[in-house]
Amino acid sequence: MTTIPDTSLEKMQITFTEDSGIKRDHEPVSFGMPFFCGQVKTLDTFSMVDAAGRQVDTCFTILAYWHDKSIKWAVVDMQVSVDPFESIVFRLERKNTLQPLSCTSPVSLSESHGILTVDTGQASFEMDISKNLSLFNRMSLNSGSALTSCYTSIVLTDQKGFSLTPHIHSWGVEYDTPLRKTVCLKGRFGSKENIKFACRTHFYANKSHVKVDFSIVNDRPAFHPGGAWDLGDKNAFLFKELKMDFQLKSPCELFSFYTENLLTHPTQCIGQSDVCIYQGSSGGKNWDSPNHVNRDGKNPLAFQGFQVFKARDIVQSGLRSLPLLGLGDASTRVFCFVENFWQNFPKALSTQKKSLSIQLFPCQFTDVFELQPGEQKTHTFYFGMDEHSTNETPLRWVIAPLNAEISTSIYHGCMLRPGPVPKSQNSEDMALYDLLVEAAMVGERSFEHKNEQIDEYGWRNFGDVFADHEAVFAEDSRIFVSHYNNQYDIIKGAVIQYMRSGSRDWFDLARQMADHVSDIDIYHASEDKYQFNNGMFWHTDHHLEAFTSTHRTISIQHKGLKSEGSFGGGPAPDHNYTTGFLYLYWLTGDLRYKEALLALTSNIIQCINSPETICELSFQFLRNFFNKRGQGINDLGSNYGSVYRYDGPGRASGNSLNTLLDAWQLTADPRYVEIAECLIYKCISMEDDFERMELLNAELRWMYTIFLQALGKYLDLKKSMEQYDDPFYYARNAFIHYAKWMADNEYPYLEKPETLEFPNETWAAQDIRKADIFAIAVTYAPLALKPIFSEKSQFFFHHSLSELKNFDTQSFTRPLAILMTNGMPSMELMTKGVDIFDNQPFKYSAPDRVSFSFFQNIREKIIHFSIKKEIQWIKTQLRSYF
Repeated sequence: MTTIPDTSLEKMQITFTEDSGIKRDHEPVSFGMPFFCGQVKTLDTFSMVDAAGRQVDTCFTILAYWHDKSIKWAVVDMQVSVDPFESIVFRLERKNTLQPLSCTSPVSLSESHGILTVDTGQASFEMDISKNLSLFNRMSLNSGSALTSCYTSIVLTDQKGFSLTPHIHSWGVEYDTPLRKTVCLKGRFGSKENIKFACRTHFYANKSHVKVDFSIVNDRPAFHPGGAWDLGDKNAFLFKELKMDFQLKSPCELFSFYTENLLTHPTQCIGQSDVCIYQGSSGGKNWDSPNHVNRDGKNPLAFQGFQVFKARDIVQSGLRSLPLLGLGDASTRVFCFVENFWQNFPKALSTQKKSLSIQLFPCQFTDVFELQPGEQKTHTFYFGMDEHSTNETPLRWVIAPLNAEISTSIYHGCMLRPGPVPKSQNSEDMALYDLLVEAAMVGERSFEHKNEQIDEYGWRNFGDVFADHEAVFAEDSRIFVSHYNNQYDIIKGAVIQYMRSGSRDWFDLARQMADHVSDIDIYHASEDKYQFNNGMFWHTDHHLEAFTSTHRTISIQHKGLKSEGSFGGGPAPDHNYTTGFLYLYWLTGDLRYKEALLALTSNIIQCINSPETICELSFQFLRNFFNKRGQGINDLGSNYGSVYRYDGPGRASGNSLNTLLDAWQLTADPRYVEIAECLIYKCISMEDDFERMELLNAELRWMYTIFLQALGKYLDLKKSMEQYDDPFYYARNAFIHYAKWMADNEYPYLEKPETLEFPNETWAAQDIRKADIFAIAVTYAPLALKPIFSEKSQFFFHHSLSELKNFDTQSFTRPLAILMTNGMPSMELMTKGVDIFDNQPFKYSAPDRVSFSFFQNIREKIIHFSIKKEIQWIKTQLRSYF
């Protein structure tokens, strides 16, 4: 029987632990907080209180609601003070009379004649939002400091030396609370409007610094000739520099100061303001890895690590820097810091006369930068000013911001499967699970260690994980570069493990991977083939090096290494993963993750809705006719007729269903569940002939388990909303139909190694999916089947882990990712017991399999005919082949 969680507000505690030896003084923190269904319907009279019962300034922004309109997730804004190596605990409490904010002055925002003024109480910032982006027209300390910034310029220089002006097209306030306001400006560089930007600036109450997330986007479509996606594409944007210059004025002589590590005291350069810190490579032992080759296949990196220049003379060098740089006079100083400075090399910070420059793409680099078609890059930096009354390093806390720790039991009680299950040493299998997963964080096989092997750093690579399992046939004497590209949603896995452990390392892994995927692995184009637009690129092709394809799966150099007819492709629903983005959005409120999820969902909808033009529909019909290939639901992208698009439940359809369900949870838009239910009707039925489908052919059909996991998620969502309608029971009956067949026929993959091309550690890990399917089936099965499914779940869970631990390769990236993202339903069954569900018969009309003929599709296309779309499709085809 399911244990009812304790939903009392007194149990909703948040802990902040200072573990970096830095005194935190009203540090701004923002974090997501979950709530139980029915627990609270408004947060207007709630606040955080400390252990002594003192109210702390708190603001809430609602992110999601339960079906009964109670709050599901909210972003909490606070300012926290804690001494070095100490902890502080807060709890949520309802106040009959909510006290006003104790901060001297909350953040205020006003707009007049195209000038946006933001006053934080400590400082005032003016932003011109009327035409060209300059970030700040003016900023000053409210204490009346003589030092002000009169102008900020954003400089983008193309490969020919021309400067492109950033034009603002839209702006808005995304977070609007007394403690934090976030202003987002969007537009394009240059008169041809070919390169986009998004600039999010965060302002905090009583603070004189801002946090800026700046994205640059090339939204032009790629040519991808013959299905290859290499550097050097005709629509790539080549440029020399992108920087922010802060032009200062002061009645006194300025001096510069810097530190190559934010945790150390800054060096003051008396009488010398010309300083530059340049990170030219990662500084790691494999800093010159082939991972960094350019479009010509050459490595342009010049030296290992970073260098500090004064008046063009090298005065210091080292391996990895996290620098702070600033300018000041006798009373005031300004300073800046770039997150993940060395990890996102090349980077530079510099001062010259009366200017401070943040060089996100620095001109010191020996090559031009290439932003591929559909690629974007986001950098986060801090800029601030204060009165120069101390030698303390400003912004020290940003190197390790405070992390809100919430009990796993709260996350578990507030989330649906596959939410985090608390750790338990009472189960040997659960203890073994945690031991195996821990390898991702600790030891010589950790993700961090793997990344050092291929130097998975630099602005395009940082955040991804080395796919070491693809290098099993490579020579040991050289570096084999292969990128994982979030396969099996490692972001989700890292978030789940963070919620289970409270370890910041897991949280950092999740955010770094998500930032990389949202920038690099998603194809930010809208004028390419509908199958590709806003889709996600696969991992590097199996057992092949990335060469110049970077994170785009397929290089022209693969052509001679692939079997005939198997070369080429592009973004596809098979590896479309969104749950990690959903969880991270709830945990942080970062709108970039919401945007990434919705972009991937738009790709799925385009693929499901099939071609938009008569030309492409006719082309598909003729190709399928001559190839004698049927057109099923899994024709969701390119590579028609492959086993991944077999009609019925598979990887493409399963990940597509999961994506639609995530979008439904994110937005509550019924359109997404309607499309999801059509997909379910088309892919699965109680009448499915398992023998004809060859489900026991593991090499070709193991991916049906991915669809069943998504189908279980659909059932859980509908159950949580108490929507027991015809589609629910159709899906429930089909799910149990498959589970019964699995109970009678499925076996651990490695029991029949002769049926597998590579009987390796991945197959042992994949068995855990079966355990989860049986665990979900326990909830929805008739009473007589519950013990059978429960036993099968425990069997496959135990067997998967026991088999995997016997492999020396148990810590390869792929099996680790599979474990990280699976296993929660099985462990929940072990710890909570059987969930009793009303299984009374329900009468409904089972729909026929959804099927559209070629002529029905033609009719639809004629109704919505557009000559512009037809011409665009023809141009797209020509671009791909010529």
